[in-house]
This record gives sequence, structure tokens and C-alpha cells, in this order.
Amino acid sequence: MTTTWEAILVLFIGAVGALLVMTLAGEGMRLRYPGARGVEVFMTRVHSWWGMVILFTLALLLGRTGVALLFA
Repeated sequence: MTTTWEAILVLFIGAVGALLVMTLAGEGMRLRYPGARGVEVFMTRVHSWWGMVILFTLALLLGRTGVALLFA
């Protein structure tokens, strides 16, 4: 059985890994299709997810109080 800290770390590493892949794919699409609206929308969403992952991780690290503050 893993501890809570190990579980949070695994989730964070998984999310960051997925976001890195999406960021690199989006930057590749930006180079291949400059000015494409769909690519810019995709990258805006990826940037939003970066912020959400960081906020959720910080809230989880702070415990119940952090999660309550995040959703308050």
C-alpha cells in the first residue's frame, strides 16, 4: 500500500508527463500550421490544464484545508 504522498507524486508525474506530450505536440502543430485557429485553441486549453494541475497539486499537498480553500 502506498502513502498519500506517494500517490500524489505519482498522479503529479503522470499529469505532467501527459501535459508535456500535449505541449510538444501543440508546438509542433504551431510550426507546421502557423496561425491555425484550432491549434491556438488547443494550446490555450493545454496552458489552462497546466495551471489546474499545479493548483490541484498544491491543494492536495496542503491537505483538507487546501482542498476546501480551492473549492470555496
